[in-house]
Amino acid sequence: MSITRRKLLVSTSAAVAAATIAKPAIAAKDPILIGYLPALTGPSSSTGIGINRGVQLAVDEINKAGGVDGRPLEMIVRDTQSDPTKAVNGAAELTRGQKVSVVFGPLNSGETLAVVPMLARLNIPQLHPCWVDSLADPKKYPMCFRNGPTNQQIGGAANKYVVEVLKKKNIPAPKCWADLLDAKFRDEVQIADPNSSGTAYVMLATMVQLMGEDKGFAYLKALHRNVNQYTKSGIAPVKSTASGENGVGIAFLHDMVTMRVQGAPIQTVAPCEGTGYEIGAVSLIKGRKNAEAARRFVDWTLSAEAQKVVGVDQNIYSIPSNKAAPVHAQAPDIASIKLINYDSAKYGSSAERNRLLKKWGDEVKALPK
Repeated sequence: MSITRRKLLVSTSAAVAAATIAKPAIAAKDPILIGYLPALTGPSSSTGIGINRGVQLAVDEINKAGGVDGRPLEMIVRDTQSDPTKAVNGAAELTRGQKVSVVFGPLNSGETLAVVPMLARLNIPQLHPCWVDSLADPKKYPMCFRNGPTNQQIGGAANKYVVEVLKKKNIPAPKCWADLLDAKFRDEVQIADPNSSGTAYVMLATMVQLMGEDKGFAYLKALHRNVNQYTKSGIAPVKSTASGENGVGIAFLHDMVTMRVQGAPIQTVAPCEGTGYEIGAVSLIKGRKNAEAARRFVDWTLSAEAQKVVGVDQNIYSIPSNKAAPVHAQAPDIASIKLINYDSAKYGSSAERNRLLKKWGDEVKALPK
């Protein structure tokens, strides 16, 4: 059975379907060696194990049906352990040691980003299911194929649904902090846990400064009823909102803009009562070597030139601290946002931070829903 490039691009399941066609018994021919890079252990193993079952089923069915052109498929597996470095080492061993004809995997984007360039240099055909757009480039990686959608395709497919999530539930888009307490937003709000996310801690400190501590915590307790999850990372609520899992995500505006520019169908809102902010920092460590070079580096990071490099040039949508640095055209319009007088010195201190985090854990997160 010959398999064309077009068939390979359709999906792994297509190979299973093709295997149902009657084939003669496998002739005494050398097997086709296929390198396989699943994450069978480590953080990504929950999906890796499931995909592995499907792959093994496909190989078994194809071989029972006569193989490919009378040759059986032989999978040579190297567990990546959910580690990009081990994925690269596994790919090197499969291609240089085992001399496989093609590599399937890795099965997650982090590992695949590390492996794709290496296999491209060796001109080894590769098939993977990962979504990152740059992982299938016909000019840079002509022998690399994917059997899954891209991030852009996922965003486009979800666009209509996500934009209308609140409309379908007859929920008006919020404009103010107070709006989020409406019962209509029950289980529609997502924010990170301030114990693990600096983003969420800024929101906690903002409520205390905006409303006063007593009223601020009363607000957070009321909001708790509508929160469906306190995530680990600050960007997670934006991603969940973009995928339609919830109606509202609370996060930094520039992260929302990044997702929107990438095709996520979300709207950004700066609360009408006012909001806080965070200032990125760079520090010198006292008593270390190369103090003069470090000082020059700090001076450079504060320059308009450097903030253009790490801002506009890299499509970062935060506001530069140097007023002479250009602001990205799609960055939030800071003039239209009501900012509070955020006390970074007080609320950035370890003592105040730890006190507020403990109080939040005891009085807010511990509440029943």
